[in-house]
Amino acid sequence: NEGLGLVYERFVLNDFLSALRGEYGLQTVLEAPLFGMAGVSGINSVALAQAGAQVTLVDDHSERLAAVERIWVELGLPARFVCHEEWGRLPFPDGAFDLAWNWAALWYLPDPAALLRELVRVSRQVVFVAMPNRAQVGYLLRKYLLERDFVNHVDERWADIGRVRRVLESAGVRIVRQGVLDVPPWPDTVM
Repeated sequence: NEGLGLVYERFVLNDFLSALRGEYGLQTVLEAPLFGMAGVSGINSVALAQAGAQVTLVDDHSERLAAVERIWVELGLPARFVCHEEWGRLPFPDGAFDLAWNWAALWYLPDPAALLRELVRVSRQVVFVAMPNRAQVGYLLRKYLLERDFVNHVDERWADIGRVRRVLESAGVRIVRQGVLDVPPWPDTVM
């Protein structure tokens, strides 16, 4: 039960992840955590699993993780589900995944920089991080008109992709691409 904006976002994200998988030959994927934007928690990596990647999904909320697992079972897709609360120390060895990624959840975490460093540590090839665009009209409408209190529940500083980039670079990542991924022709940012 998603609106047009989220369906559009899903198409854009799926196309992007598919191209990324093809470009880098990604076989093993870690998505952590699962509660960023995109409608239903835990479905961001579905297209990767459908393409044959081995997906591991990590979250710190056991009920949410169980709901995500139920969705994946309904879809007939295999995945490893891990409940883990310490974002600054993921339970995986160095270089365990081809892709480690996060979709717009950093600003909910107590220490986003710690998770970013962990994504770098457990990735052997690619780290992908997306955050809401603070200049997008939907974001501004939500912040100043429609849902003014949402900023009380997030740390907006982590929607500054420059800040995210600096943490990733200090952890040893070489940035190969930066840009805007989801630009629907209507105001849609987590409304």
